[in-house]
Amino acid sequence: MSHRDGARGCLLGLAAGDALGAPAENLSPAEIRRRWGRLTEIEG
Repeated sequence: MSHRDGARGCLLGLAAGDALGAPAENLSPAEIRRRWGRLTEIEG
């Protein structure tokens, strides 16, 4: 893998993680559990 491919993968992973975590941003762990229960999988 080239450095460019590694950097691209890193940025894509960062963007995906940011998007997946957006609905729970600034919520406490307790609030996340109240809203969605125990999270075990990703949907969508």
